[in-house]
Amino acid sequence: MHWILVALSALTLCTKAEAGSLFEYYVGEGISSSLSADEGTTLMLNGKPIQLFSGAFHYYRTHPDYWRDRMRKMKACGLNAVETYVPWNLHEPEEGVFDFGQGNRDMSEFLDLDAFLSMAKEEDLFVIIRPGPYICTEWDFGGLPSYLLKDPNMEVRSTYPAYLNRVDAYFAALLPILNKYQWPREGTEPQPIIVAQVNTARSNKQVENEFGHFGVVDRPYLEHVWNTMRNGGLDNVLYVTSDDTGNAYNGAIFPEVLMTANFYNSPEQNMEALQQLQPGKPLWVMEYWNGWFDHWMTGRHETRPTDVLMTANFYNSPEQNMEALQQLQPGKPLWVMEYWNGWFDHWMTGRHETRPTDDYDGLLNEYGNYTEKYEALCALVQDANEMGVNPSLPVPDRPVPLPTKDYGRVEVDAAMTLDTFMTENNLPGYSTDFPVFMEYLSNYLGPNGQDYGFINYRLENVVLEAGYHTIEIEGRIKDVLYLLVNGVQVNSRAESVFDLLKPGFWVVEQSILEWNPDISICTSSISPCLYHATLTIEGEPVDTFLEPYPDGIDESAWMEGMAFVNGFNLGRYWRVGPTRRLYVPAPFLRQGDNDIILFETGVGGSEIAFKAEHCLQLNQC
Repeated sequence: MHWILVALSALTLCTKAEAGSLFEYYVGEGISSSLSADEGTTLMLNGKPIQLFSGAFHYYRTHPDYWRDRMRKMKACGLNAVETYVPWNLHEPEEGVFDFGQGNRDMSEFLDLDAFLSMAKEEDLFVIIRPGPYICTEWDFGGLPSYLLKDPNMEVRSTYPAYLNRVDAYFAALLPILNKYQWPREGTEPQPIIVAQVNTARSNKQVENEFGHFGVVDRPYLEHVWNTMRNGGLDNVLYVTSDDTGNAYNGAIFPEVLMTANFYNSPEQNMEALQQLQPGKPLWVMEYWNGWFDHWMTGRHETRPTDVLMTANFYNSPEQNMEALQQLQPGKPLWVMEYWNGWFDHWMTGRHETRPTDDYDGLLNEYGNYTEKYEALCALVQDANEMGVNPSLPVPDRPVPLPTKDYGRVEVDAAMTLDTFMTENNLPGYSTDFPVFMEYLSNYLGPNGQDYGFINYRLENVVLEAGYHTIEIEGRIKDVLYLLVNGVQVNSRAESVFDLLKPGFWVVEQSILEWNPDISICTSSISPCLYHATLTIEGEPVDTFLEPYPDGIDESAWMEGMAFVNGFNLGRYWRVGPTRRLYVPAPFLRQGDNDIILFETGVGGSEIAFKAEHCLQLNQC
């Protein structure tokens, strides 16, 4: 058996059904059953076979103005489902305060899950929903809210009572939205959510992500989450588990649910292992990693276009593709992870070495335009849809690629030292005998403490005699320290991957900014400063890319920092690379003057630029 193409259907001799839309076809004369894996090796939806071709599209990682564009690019490729995680920490940023798009935070407009699910239905796409509680996805704390850590005894992903109480509260807020959009038990009105993940790594309606890989056997915890979801009304979907076949099932197997697999190579071995774990069931690749994230101080990850199809059986002719497809059983779905590459990670980069872009060398790039991989996959999905069990549907035209623009160079027109910023904003200070974790700042900042950002520890009126001195910090340090003496950094900066931990990020909302037009107050020494520039746009804004290094990498300017456009955090720049430019989506720009602020931790420069092309490799643009 050849599993190289993972989940493409076999050639069938049955007459292909014609339909106007997915929902019309699978509703038929009425709904009597949901998605099922109990009828042999073929998935069945409302009594009809279905093969799922889906793509990862995380609604909270792109501006909602672009949601429909990305979904239509999926449909134009022949995909029939969209997969998304649900990030608990964004939807409950403070304990007991939930935000599903109606809040007043900078991320609120990204969080209207109801609108996203409704749009998927409008675009004739089924939905694979993955609500966690833990989601991984290179996201801060795996999507768990930071306030959990203010409990010094907290044990996440376990039956620890305080943790389960918050899990229950989260699902009490989330499930009414998901229930509204789950495939119904009966009637004629379809809804898009047809699958749910229960444990281990991933799945359509997921209870817990990568639990098997977590290496802790806690079946009671998984059962609690599963029962919470079902008892909360999400009870008419197919539940699945998902992880790599080597780690997925460390006591986390649910015989009641369908197991799926995640991998990026060795497809034959993985599919054989999955078949042994659940004989006679549909074989499902939940995640095929056709790309990968980059690390700071390393090169750009790129895979060949045909790698998305697991190369070995990808051919250049329809005849060869058909021959390969005939060797596969029907009904095996394919989930293409990184179908759509996300945009930014805001404050939420979840791995200490991961750069702030979600361009994983996937089928669509970071700003949503087509790649060679997109073309390769679309060709094979088209063959599979024509030969497999799915209905014959008209394929919509591809959306026109979104425009980008070079707005040219912009001079830095003002600067402000960190001391000035803190003084003018009256930022509160607190006395402690020793440094504390930011989550423990609940004693000073309110009940939730601080979830991300910088903490400025100060010792004042310290008398140092001439000569060398050593500062000793005890504890488990998992951060980057900038040691300033009289406002000037005196310790060395991270310049190699071995130096790298995880610098935090910092911003104050509605701050008072009294800028100084003399930027030399900041450029004359290595010290944290804010720099301001104004980008003036005539006409309707379009996507662009912020370039801190318009004349090439300058060892004396723009060392490392964060970039903000009209108050929104685009992410982090760092001259060690590989990422060089930051994507600026048009919805964050406005006609006329746009405020650009760079919070530089070292030494800034005199100008920046806005380019029409991205640059994800430091020295290749």
